[in-house]
Amino acid sequence: MNIIYRYSFSEILEIIQQQVYLTKGCYLTIQEQEILKGTWNNLSHREIAESLYLSNGYVRIIASALWKTLSSVFGGNITKANFYYTINNILQLDNTDNNNDHTNQYPKEHILIVDDSLGIIQLISRFLNKNGYRVSAFMNGNDALMFLKNQSINLIILDIFMPDINGYEIYEQVKSSVNLNHIPIIFISYLNDSESKVKSLNLGANDYITKPFNLQELLLRVAYHISCHKRELAKIREIEECKKTIEILLAEVSNNKKGNQE
Repeated sequence: MNIIYRYSFSEILEIIQQQVYLTKGCYLTIQEQEILKGTWNNLSHREIAESLYLSNGYVRIIASALWKTLSSVFGGNITKANFYYTINNILQLDNTDNNNDHTNQYPKEHILIVDDSLGIIQLISRFLNKNGYRVSAFMNGNDALMFLKNQSINLIILDIFMPDINGYEIYEQVKSSVNLNHIPIIFISYLNDSESKVKSLNLGANDYITKPFNLQELLLRVAYHISCHKRELAKIREIEECKKTIEILLAEVSNNKKGNQE
């Protein structure tokens, strides 16, 4: 059963702000935010213009550029007339794709995203889903750690600064677990200083990506680290098989010696 979640305008605005920032490198202006709010509340251009103390024509110019930006960021044709339904439908599709009850629909690798920003989660999840990955996401570090105990994960995309438990602490707990320490981890953060990058890589993180980031670059790094992880696991299995073969051969030699002695 698909659960339909009704987003509030504040949630929608946060998602839009994050996706526009990550895609375009800038946030919406106050005027653009008010146009979205007015559109959400089914106000006309004239009513929005009056609330902003601007001319109707000027608001229409700003709105036209805004719909083009959102269409580019989200894909499709977003207009004042269809904004409410189009945005909600896009996000509902994301929720359906990320529904953990439908795991059989996802034959490819399972990626876990841990970030306290709903907008970033929506953006990355939607992009990775479209490229064939199965995605689970949490805005809470403790919930993510609980989830990891019962799930097979191929890679973790991990934010550093979160309210309950930060990314470094999550990383330490993952790497201290015998069952989880093999999982590659990519840190993502707004911190662009060399000290933060060095600290993350010194801990043993597989990669460090600063926000805003290019989604195609993220996809390439995800694919690379998953591929490396697969090769490492294959080598480990090969070594284990060799050990078992040697043990069998040694046991046969030992049995033959005992038989000859008797």
